Amino acid sequence: MAVLIAAAGYVATRPLGGAPAASLPDPGASTSAVGQGVAIGRSAPDFVRASDQEPLLQDLEGTPIHLGDFAGRPLWIVFWATWCTPCQQEASDIRASYHAHRADDLAVLAIDVQEPAVAVRAYALEHD
Repeated sequence: MAVLIAAAGYVATRPLGGAPAASLPDPGASTSAVGQGVAIGRSAPDFVRASDQEPLLQDLEGTPIHLGDFAGRPLWIVFWATWCTPCQQEASDIRASYHAHRADDLAVLAIDVQEPAVAVRAYALEHD
């Protein structure tokens, strides 16, 4: 019985569909275009649409964001959402780390990919 319970627990905690992909595909690309990630010591590729090199990221005012804008600076990239409980829980740690390393020119790029800018702006203003 213990073996069955352990096996059920193991299966229940595994991600559906197997392990996640090493990197995210271009939203307009087929799933066969998924890459293998970036080697240690290499620069991360910019967030651009592969077909026309248009930037995929914008700040809350609509200005395009490129990873090159942060060249030479330590950069912490966070994917989050206003409704995400773990994201809300880690926000104070991110804020504290940012303030602790501001003198080192740390930048935090918090990317919300599922919500309109108005919702993200309201959340950011309310939660600093």
